[in-house]
Amino acid sequence: MKKYVDQLFESMIKHDPWILPFADKYAVTENCRAAAPQFLNCWRTITGVNGVQHLFCDETSGQVFFAANMDEHGLPAIVYGRIKVEKERISELELSVLRSSGDTGFIFSPDEMIGPQYKGWTDPIPDEGRATREELLVVASAIFDRSKGNYPPADGVPMMEAGGVVMENPDYMPMAFGGEKVEKKPPREKELMYNFGIDGLRPEDPDARIVVVDERQGVVVVYAMVDGYTCAHPSNGNETCFVPNQMMPGHQNLLVPEMFEGICEFRSMPGSMESVEIVRFFSGKVQAAHRFMQLQGVGARSPWL
Repeated sequence: MKKYVDQLFESMIKHDPWILPFADKYAVTENCRAAAPQFLNCWRTITGVNGVQHLFCDETSGQVFFAANMDEHGLPAIVYGRIKVEKERISELELSVLRSSGDTGFIFSPDEMIGPQYKGWTDPIPDEGRATREELLVVASAIFDRSKGNYPPADGVPMMEAGGVVMENPDYMPMAFGGEKVEKKPPREKELMYNFGIDGLRPEDPDARIVVVDERQGVVVVYAMVDGYTCAHPSNGNETCFVPNQMMPGHQNLLVPEMFEGICEFRSMPGSMESVEIVRFFSGKVQAAHRFMQLQGVGARSPWL
């Protein structure tokens, strides 16, 4: 399956999508928009591959997911997506390109995609702890459905978003969901790595799509759309972040007047977010997790449903 990712990168660098072995009937999207590949930005702007962070294969469904730091004339871009192969030809190609924090909603860390990765992605899976495909499917189905239960993180699992580790005030998530009013803004020096698990503090999407189950690596990849708002950030009123609807009441309670002293206040605006969750699971716990996000228009839905 990896060869199809290599072919995809080669075709982008050469600005020639027809190098790819497309099926007689195929579908392609970039940033949730469908078009002929020669019309898409990836084949106009990509000039190189700086590093591949993730590559997960599902031999059963014939799909492969990748995430890479790509070069666009000297500027880094995050490109991620999935390829579906049938009879050695590409029938589906779903691409997303992130170029700034304005695309992701907040975090944009392409540089962290290059070099050694967090050990949870590479630790060997003990034979007695390996999950079956059926068990991985159950875990995947819970990522955007709280009724399916929670799965705890292993020790030291950081939350990763858009390439890198998220440094967050550890009180933020409980306060945002709990709705407690605070009197002053959280100190930024208190920020730590947030411990990621599949817990009750997560948005939902009944139409979430499980696209890859990599049994060898113990990884699942799930796509979803989440509705919410772009709002001022509670640690810095001059920055914005995307907040799912379920978190809005609590988030608004974290926006205190002192954070806007001397600056103009950003007015919250509605939107939607493509959220791609990658979770590595074995020994009954989440061993690693990474979220790629892309802001969309209000009420956006995937053309792949």
